[in-house]
Amino acid sequence: MSSKRERRWWTEEEDQILKAGVESQSKQIGEVNSLMSWNEIAAMLPRRTNKDCRKRWYKVRSDFIKGTWSREEDRKLQQAVQQHGLKWALVSRDVESRNADQCAKRWQHGLRPDLKHTPWQPEEDAKLLQAMDKHGNKWKKIATLDLPNRSSHDIRNRQVLKQLF
Repeated sequence: MSSKRERRWWTEEEDQILKAGVESQSKQIGEVNSLMSWNEIAAMLPRRTNKDCRKRWYKVRSDFIKGTWSREEDRKLQQAVQQHGLKWALVSRDVESRNADQCAKRWQHGLRPDLKHTPWQPEEDAKLLQAMDKHGNKWKKIATLDLPNRSSHDIRNRQVLKQLF
């Protein structure tokens, strides 16, 4: 049995309940920020988790940028991580233009200082193939155990390219 949940599209009614919950909390704390209790909001929406609610809210908000990161955003992200560590809600607040999930992904797949961005070497390709024999296509596990200086996205993309040729 799969642990994956069935995808459910958000209804207009759910969006209205979400909006009301966010507005109610933002009145209490003065703004929409990292102090929001997404658990309380999720309690008003059966079959929605706190993460579902947080992601939906930040997806429908118009004040966050989508797409390519600017150099200035990267600089802000690096400074915020230096100051707050991997506390993504706090980091996002300092970056201002991106939500917590965007910040986490940008850091983990692009800006982490230990990541290699150089061309792949034959010995890395050999390690990747061995790791795939052992772990299958579990890219995060391969990145953690076998190729720690490559992001899981780089590993997945490299394997896709190798399959094409």
